[in-house]
Amino acid sequence: MKIYSKTTIALMLVSILPIFIVSIASYYISSRILMLHTTRELELIADTQKLRIENRLDRNREEDVPYYEQTPYACGFETLHRNR
Repeated sequence: MKIYSKTTIALMLVSILPIFIVSIASYYISSRILMLHTTRELELIADTQKLRIENRLDRNREEDVPYYEQTPYACGFETLHRNR
């Protein structure tokens, strides 16, 4: 082989190797960032759903107060609301 072709191959290998290394590093970094972002978003959604369920359970507990424990005003309001 001539010196020109040997030099060309050597320079190509020297230039392709760093590009290959940077590409692999970028892939792993971006996949890690995407995984963290997705996990954070899913945790936010789960927290929101948990708060909604807790609020709904609290409302249900308030509605389940026995009729005799309610004040007369609340009893009257509840009766009025049911008749609508």
